[in-house]
Amino acid sequence: MIRYSISDTMPLFGMPFSSEGVNRLPECLRDRVSGNLWECAASQSGARLCFMSDTTLFGLSGTFPDALGTHNMHVRGRAGLDVYIDGGYAGAFFPTAPGHAESVIIERLPRALRRYTVYLPIYGRVDSLRVLLDDDAALLPPPPFARALPAVFYGTSITQGGCASHPALSYPAWLCRDLNLDFVNLGFSGLGRGERVVAEQVAGIPASCYVLDFVQNNPTIEEFEEAYYRFYHILRDKNPDTPVVMTAAIPYAGEGLSQEFIVKQTARRRIAHDAYERGLAGGDKNLHMMDWYQALDFGRGDAQVDGAHPNDYGFFLMKEALKPLLKQILSL
Repeated sequence: MIRYSISDTMPLFGMPFSSEGVNRLPECLRDRVSGNLWECAASQSGARLCFMSDTTLFGLSGTFPDALGTHNMHVRGRAGLDVYIDGGYAGAFFPTAPGHAESVIIERLPRALRRYTVYLPIYGRVDSLRVLLDDDAALLPPPPFARALPAVFYGTSITQGGCASHPALSYPAWLCRDLNLDFVNLGFSGLGRGERVVAEQVAGIPASCYVLDFVQNNPTIEEFEEAYYRFYHILRDKNPDTPVVMTAAIPYAGEGLSQEFIVKQTARRRIAHDAYERGLAGGDKNLHMMDWYQALDFGRGDAQVDGAHPNDYGFFLMKEALKPLLKQILSL
């Protein structure tokens, strides 16, 4: 059995600012964003190992430094890793406590060349990650994605993947697996506020499209209104021809129980639509809108863990709603 570490021969996808998966934001922002945002960016949602191998044995080894629990998310979704082979679920690697862990996940596979994808944790991180293969196994790059550049998602905890039961079921991961797209997940739990310095870095990532999915995290409606259009403008200024998808807030189970919450949610959705209309009026022919509120039927909270964050069924509905739009704008 041989152990491969992240390297030029085993690259990490979905981490445009660090080939080693250290942080989802670049080092130049360490002292320009809040400590909470920098810490959140150390989680590895969207990071993936992608390769081909004819190994008959497959395992993973790594160190899990973080606390593992949260009030609304299982340890496997928060801190675990998913293994997919030829596009289908094959197994999981997850810690039972912080520290080093190693596991052979699959054994006695018939010898054949297969496509492997390993999804890293949504909220935690794994250090010193290694892949365990047969000593004589081939290790090759993955087949090409449908588009050379990744889809780049910016948003909140929902974009990050809260509260999927395992990492491959965040809606960006699920959607891009269906469409054979590379992707970058820049969802930040509670901290997707569209700061100018963050927008400038996102705009610098070459992308097949950008999806703006932040609506809920700004402390005030006024701050959100300023940040939302500014983020779009920064993207468009640097990427005049790249498709941009705006979104409006998902339905929340508690909206009907609080008039104050209804007013706030209605205002947030209005701001998103106003920004969209403003962009169209400015001549933007590659700007698109996904109104989650109109597109999603979450029932009476059945598609959500806590009335807000989607469960796996909720993320299925999200990726199914967005899929036709991305197929259209990317000509897939």
